[in-house]
Amino acid sequence: MELITALSREIGDKARVSENYVRKFLRSRDCHVILALEKGKPIGILSYSIRPSLYHAAPSFYIEDLFVAREHREMGAASALLRRASELAKKVRCIEISVSTGFWNRRAIGLYRKHGLRDRSLLLEAHLKSGTTGCTRRRQK
Repeated sequence: MELITALSREIGDKARVSENYVRKFLRSRDCHVILALEKGKPIGILSYSIRPSLYHAAPSFYIEDLFVAREHREMGAASALLRRASELAKKVRCIEISVSTGFWNRRAIGLYRKHGLRDRSLLLEAHLKSGTTGCTRRRQK
């Protein structure tokens, strides 16, 4: 919960996640999380869903969120989460792994490319609920 709240604050999104919503999310059979732990404490999270793909005639692994607490970045936690995600995707025979990130998030783009993800499509969004108009954060150096 703390990691998702920190992510929301960091990118300037006004959406706030409640404990009730996290419980509901975790009960869903289609939504999953992988945690990076240090001394038993969560320092990183990767949430994902596995969806059937009509086009590919096979399941597709979609990374919803990937976040590592600021004080634990550049120490390999995000890479470990991505490696584990790749292992899980292969285990359930997914045809692809996909993720979206802000065009300004050069650090994340570099990380994803390091792990073999490439620019293959464009994600277009429309936020339908007031107060969730997306990120206000600008370019990251």
